[in-house]
Amino acid sequence: MCNRNGLRNKKHLTRVDRKKDHRPLTQNNCPVRLRIRYNSEILRWRVIVFEECHNHELTPLRYIHLFPAYRGLTDADKAQVDNLQSYGIRTCQIMGYIVANKGGYDVVGFTKNDLHYYFGMKMGIDIRDGDIVASLSYLRGKACLDPMLYVKYETDSNEKLKSLFWADGWVEMIFCVLAMLFRLIPHTRKINTIFLW
Repeated sequence: MCNRNGLRNKKHLTRVDRKKDHRPLTQNNCPVRLRIRYNSEILRWRVIVFEECHNHELTPLRYIHLFPAYRGLTDADKAQVDNLQSYGIRTCQIMGYIVANKGGYDVVGFTKNDLHYYFGMKMGIDIRDGDIVASLSYLRGKACLDPMLYVKYETDSNEKLKSLFWADGWVEMIFCVLAMLFRLIPHTRKINTIFLW
């Protein structure tokens, strides 16, 4: 339950042939723990052990925003960020603007990496109705004009494109001609003393 639970292995502390200095000790065998068990008689989860006293100082409040569990953009932040991005403002400038408005990095509640991640997720959602749909509709229209067109695509459970393969009639005709030429020319290859024709 606590990130300082346990102790570092002693073999790492007593090595003489170390090339680098030891990293700071962060684990100090903190006794905080929570153990739960499912009681099948009453069909509920029960707390068996709960120790809440830490044997170290807790992280100061000004650093809490750096823990991934406490980071994230609120709905108001998302609306403001989307508005700024729609005007072409860069991500680093958006982050600087929000930090200046809120009064510091410790008040913002997210980092620049979280902002980049949000923009990446948003772009993935926007593409769903963008280039891929246009490409597939183009290939469907081309299939009406070219009966030999071959199109095969797969999507995952989120309706995102996994793979796309297509070949028009001209390419298929070239492959057919090449296949006939290779059948006419005898080829031999020795593989494990078996001749293949």
